[in-house]
Amino acid sequence: MTQGVDNLSIGVRSRCPIWVPASFFVWGDAIHNVLVIAQRQALGACLEGLLQEHGYHTTVSESYGRFSNVLQYLVRKKFDLVIVTNTSIPPADIPSIVPDIKARHPHGHIMVLSGYSSEDFVEDLKQKGMDRFLPLPFQEDALLGEVARLLSSPTH
Repeated sequence: MTQGVDNLSIGVRSRCPIWVPASFFVWGDAIHNVLVIAQRQALGACLEGLLQEHGYHTTVSESYGRFSNVLQYLVRKKFDLVIVTNTSIPPADIPSIVPDIKARHPHGHIMVLSGYSSEDFVEDLKQKGMDRFLPLPFQEDALLGEVARLLSSPTH
């Protein structure tokens, strides 16, 4: 994890190392590329550290809070998973960016992490192409389990 980042303030409930079954990982030549679009730099750094510790090649957008600028990453590189985070309520940008990600990333997965989790909001995101939703704050093992399940399942 990144030094100096207080995980409790950015949505992670556990600092303890966790056990993840070996079946969650793909060994050999397959390396999964993950793009994290983070509204807050601290959350992006936390996710980057956690995912890299577990063998995922992770890129964090440098446009914190400016979702319209991060689509450039999808043009330059193929990602197996895009994780979109938003810590504000209501997260007005997420429903508009998910279809754009899906259009540029039709064979990959999209996961959304948000502090806003109404049923209507989550259903709207699913209809627009999101594969998984996790409410903030999240537990490390829940996030890693969902990432592993998504990356081991076929895309639409």
